[in-house]
Amino acid sequence: MALLACLGFAFASPAPSALSSQWARPETVLPPHRAVEDINVAMGPRHYATLVWTQVSKRARPGFTRGRIFASIRRAKGAQFGKPRPISGARASDPRVGIASDGETVVTWIGRHRRPRAAIRRPGEPWGSPIRLGDARILGMTEAVGADGTTVALWIEGSSRARRVVAAVKPSDGAFGPPQTLSSDPELRFGVFFGAAAAGNGRGAVAWDQHCPAPTRVALLQANGTFAAPQTIVNSQCASDVIRVAVDDAGGAIVLISGYLDNQYVRASIRPPGGSFPPAIRISEGVSVNGELAMSREGRAAAIWGLFRQRGTPIGIAASVREPGGSFGSARRISDRTGGGLEDLAMNRRGEAIAVWQSIGSFRLKASFLPIDGSFGAPERVSAPLSEKTLADPDVAINGRGTGLAAWARPQDGGSERGVFVSTRRRP
Repeated sequence: MALLACLGFAFASPAPSALSSQWARPETVLPPHRAVEDINVAMGPRHYATLVWTQVSKRARPGFTRGRIFASIRRAKGAQFGKPRPISGARASDPRVGIASDGETVVTWIGRHRRPRAAIRRPGEPWGSPIRLGDARILGMTEAVGADGTTVALWIEGSSRARRVVAAVKPSDGAFGPPQTLSSDPELRFGVFFGAAAAGNGRGAVAWDQHCPAPTRVALLQANGTFAAPQTIVNSQCASDVIRVAVDDAGGAIVLISGYLDNQYVRASIRPPGGSFPPAIRISEGVSVNGELAMSREGRAAAIWGLFRQRGTPIGIAASVREPGGSFGSARRISDRTGGGLEDLAMNRRGEAIAVWQSIGSFRLKASFLPIDGSFGAPERVSAPLSEKTLADPDVAINGRGTGLAAWARPQDGGSERGVFVSTRRRP
């Protein structure tokens, strides 16, 4: 606590890690002799879940598209994930998966020649053929799937001289529409950071920022499937290295902005339903980076971020909760004193959430559960030690019943990852 006090943290330390974890023994979905990247997991109705990843080609070269996208499905409570199956062609990477409340599953990825691609699986049916979302070469991509099936695919296309923010929208009862160019600012010439969100009732939002010198902008999805004119919420240059956005069913939205190399703190802009985005305000203390954001359909939200010493040593994970109609509360450290590395966060429609991270001291994956009417609980052990030298990059999902699912690969020296593993958090 003395260290935290000198850094200006006003929140208290959590209780020690729970002795009897709620997390089941990890399940091996892909053996550790296979190289993987970009693990992403989503949960749907009941205990249905889909896990996707890039299975790296043995001939892949750094900086190029890496392999094929594989998917594995869990269909019922207590069942294991099924045999992984390829859903893309060769030279694919960066998959993202989302599941609507009726079980429709959408996966997007960067395909051959770095073109945006998608595949849809409807309940009880096999995966559909890959869909070409655009014809231009892209540099990065993400997606968000709302409860009603509304899907926002967002990507950055162009070259080092000129870049554009582009989105494609799939309505709840239709197919993906044509690409929509949201920004082609001349200053978008270097690294662009972006995020997308979707909720029920056709709600959606996207936000983007460039490390230097562009401002942070956000655009809301309209009822006709097009985006409104972008709104600037941060005018200062070099605003962020990580940007996240979330929306609720009523049209409320939040943009979370956090730095890494510069502006090492976390800011949020909260838009009330029917209103506009105010200037982003700071919600963290001390050196705080790598923010993650999640929001329920009713407007409850949570944010987490990494805590660091001034010299860059991680010392923990902090969280702040926002109740519907309010502001983010005081930050609270949710990890133990071993600190945290890469983290992820998910929230279900009722407002329950799970945060997951890798502890630096023990190199285990740990998690914290946020109940509907309380705060994040004591750290829970998710896995045995993964590595003594390298961080994993975990992903987490939670369904409407409060059952959680964490997924990760086993990190190796040199930055590679091997195998795909999952663990399920059971309700108490």
